[in-house]
Amino acid sequence: MFFRYIFVVLSSLCLAYGQARAQVLTLQEAIEIALQNNVQVRLAQNATTLAQNNNTRGNAGQLPTLNLTAGQDNSINNVRQQFLSGATNDRRGARNNTLQAGAEATWTIWDGRRMFTARNRLQETVRNQQIETEIQKQQVLYQVYRQYFLIRQQKQLYTLYTQAVELSAQRLKAAQDKWEAGKVAKTEVLRAQVDLNGDKSQLIRQQILMQEAHINLNILLGREANTLFETSETPVLPALTDALPALKQQAEQQNLMFKQFQITQNINQFQLKELEGEKQPQIDLRMGYNYSRLQSQAGFLLRNQTYGGHFGISLFYPIFNGYDLKRRIQNNRLQANGLQIVREQLSQTISQNLARAYTRYQSQQALFSLEEENIKVAQQNFSLSQDQQQLGLITSLELRTAQQNLTQALTRHATAQSEVWLSVIDVLYWAGKLQ
Repeated sequence: MFFRYIFVVLSSLCLAYGQARAQVLTLQEAIEIALQNNVQVRLAQNATTLAQNNNTRGNAGQLPTLNLTAGQDNSINNVRQQFLSGATNDRRGARNNTLQAGAEATWTIWDGRRMFTARNRLQETVRNQQIETEIQKQQVLYQVYRQYFLIRQQKQLYTLYTQAVELSAQRLKAAQDKWEAGKVAKTEVLRAQVDLNGDKSQLIRQQILMQEAHINLNILLGREANTLFETSETPVLPALTDALPALKQQAEQQNLMFKQFQITQNINQFQLKELEGEKQPQIDLRMGYNYSRLQSQAGFLLRNQTYGGHFGISLFYPIFNGYDLKRRIQNNRLQANGLQIVREQLSQTISQNLARAYTRYQSQQALFSLEEENIKVAQQNFSLSQDQQQLGLITSLELRTAQQNLTQALTRHATAQSEVWLSVIDVLYWAGKLQ
């Protein structure tokens, strides 16, 4: 027993020493660290940069293209020619050299407005990735909020169980003094010792839970699991002054998942317009410059050189492509129908989760108010029990019951307070107001 008591005391001292040296980590600092280190946020930011890099007029087909071509061909031939006049041309190892070079610019001036629709689609893709990044950030924000408040709860419980150990130690000391004075039996001392050991065991379990909560937050922040830190005072969450119908209406306007889904539908519509544009003719302006030179040691021409510019216009008009375009348009419209179904499902999911979180918030608020009243009664009962036990009016067992009632009331109060915080976080998250 003695060694176990020393172990608990040393553990408490080590924890207090570690917390004294640990850096204070505010909620805002935890959020900033998590957003900087979170892998999903970094991937989403990279995808946003990629989308921005693709959002150019050239990628949409609005700019002309310019191509340079050049080539040289050399050959060595054996030539034997006989003409109608009777003359012959017999050459062995005749060398031929051909050099060609050119530049051509092509500019599409009409393609059924597909190029403008493509630019709009690329811009919406950028917006989609930006919102995806914000969604990832909000999820990290949600997780950090919850874990930070859970640590606050674990710290409160640790303080309560520490106080319970102190009270049990005082009770044991009082029982020992009375036993030595011959006022009580040895069983009173043993019973007090058993109760103290039980409270120490509970304290050790709570210390483990608190350390695990710190480790979980460190992992969420993307840093070493054993990094020491101390949370600051409990942050103040915004009060929920709006009723559930107003929160649902706000969710339809502010929830990022709704916004992202609307953009996804816009992208689908732009894709449909691009497909419809393939039914229209395509008109291209062409302009170029060509150079060609031929040198031959056998044949009709010993040297031929041409160069000059050219310009013109070309028309491409699709007539029939095996119904492939029709198939792609049908698939796009089917995707649009599927997106509408998914949007309805998303609306139901958000509405249900918001209603569930709001109901839990109201219930936890009522429970928290009740537990505040229970604490007052339990504290008054324990104080009276201490006075009565000193006067010998009640037994130590009855005092222990009053102490347990107080500890349980304080534990329920801390848990109810934490549940109120967590339910507020849930409501703000689903309403799109968590910032």
